[in-house]
Amino acid sequence: MKIVLAPDKLKGTLTVFDFVAALARGFEGSGAELVSKPMADGGEGTLDVLAGRPVAEPFFLAGRRATIESARVIGLQLVPEAKRDALRASSRALGELLLRVLERGVEEVWIALGGSATTDGGAGFASALGARFLDAAGRELEDGGGALERLERVVPPSRPLPKIVALCDVKNPLLGPRGTAHVFAPQKGASAEQVQQLERGLARLAYRTEPSLAAKEGAGAAGGLGFGLAFFARAELVRGARFVAEAIGLDAALEGASLVVTGEGRLDRTTFEGKTVRHVLSRARELGVPAAIVAGSADPEVALRARELGVRRVVTLVELAGGDRERAEREAAALCERAARELVAELGRGA
Repeated sequence: MKIVLAPDKLKGTLTVFDFVAALARGFEGSGAELVSKPMADGGEGTLDVLAGRPVAEPFFLAGRRATIESARVIGLQLVPEAKRDALRASSRALGELLLRVLERGVEEVWIALGGSATTDGGAGFASALGARFLDAAGRELEDGGGALERLERVVPPSRPLPKIVALCDVKNPLLGPRGTAHVFAPQKGASAEQVQQLERGLARLAYRTEPSLAAKEGAGAAGGLGFGLAFFARAELVRGARFVAEAIGLDAALEGASLVVTGEGRLDRTTFEGKTVRHVLSRARELGVPAAIVAGSADPEVALRARELGVRRVVTLVELAGGDRERAEREAAALCERAARELVAELGRGA
């Protein structure tokens, strides 16, 4: 019997490596061959997964290729909640990091986009590369998505760039009801009025550059950074979970498996919008491998949908903690072990 462990992190509680280790401890004594395949979807933790180990820097080099995690330089978790400013948050630091990385002579760059604090359409990123964003009087706009509603002219950067691949953790477009301002800016501290201001600014950015890119899948990733990278860096936008899975050889690991266990911090409406759990389940289903999910918590409707897709069991740490969310976070590792033991018991019953 082979069991593949392919979860994402338990955000805010356990790193993906700690999550996998806890599950593995729970499966000890089962007699199963355990294959660990820590996963990520382009959000926080992607750098570590692609490196195969925890990395202290916001990037790592492998030959002539560099991998960058934007969350480590413009991440929402870097800004205390009381100091979050959705209108002024800028992606400039990511562009500055890219310039430093390019000094190493790399020929290809992978950039994980998820988890940003920004909603500036990648304007700050492009500014660091030499782009100019001007108002009607020809003055440079200040950083942040809030200023883009005054945008009249864009001067793109002129410096040549290597091949860039942008790993998107969501499929959202740049604009509209499913766009980055409406869906994600409130999580970054934007009021309803500010959401509308950001939407207007992003619309002007699209209109002054390449409007057709606004509808591209992933253009709305990381506050529109997907759009900015696609236009200013001619980056290829890819689904992060699929890209990571191919990079770490997930399909090969699933061949002949008796079970795959995936998971994340919370199963919610975004789970089936390109996240790790959705991709692992789709590959498992394609390859005929039974699947189970271990999550911190779950929206009941999403958990039901997962079961309808053939998931053998959805176990949440909150459920195992008797509904006590604080305990679920405090004892996350131990509860992950318990979840694995319950899955072992179900396998033994042939459930």
